[in-house]
Amino acid sequence: MIGTTSKRIFLCTILIALVLAGCEGAQPPAPAEETPAAPSSPASAVTQEPTELLLAPITTVNAEQLVELARYGKGKIRDVDWSPDGDLLAVASTIGIWLYDAETLEDIRYIETDSGVTSVAFAPDGQTLASGSHDGTVRLWGVPPVR
Repeated sequence: MIGTTSKRIFLCTILIALVLAGCEGAQPPAPAEETPAAPSSPASAVTQEPTELLLAPITTVNAEQLVELARYGKGKIRDVDWSPDGDLLAVASTIGIWLYDAETLEDIRYIETDSGVTSVAFAPDGQTLASGSHDGTVRLWGVPPVR
């Protein structure tokens, strides 16, 4: 069994690695390069009129049409908990919960939430994860087996 001090040092190391990993790719993609138009004679020139964009406010009627195009980073870390068997690391972030294999630090699962998560805690049996969120909700999540 890992001692309390060793466990805290290891968790701090993990947190630093996760923060650094979350910073990778945090920059938006570079804009696409424009291809210069081929010169054309006035007789063969095609007139291009601007395309009209259909802009409408987001309402309860059309909100279902929204699609997430990208997510940069993994949010800001708010809390971390180690599963009782030491196999999983749960990380509460501003965009949800990330579960990592504690040995390899590979992503196991991402749990999307409606609000930023401020705390996570494993049940003593390690099969349930509790989370507390900014909106005041507490939720229970089933935890997948790692090995």
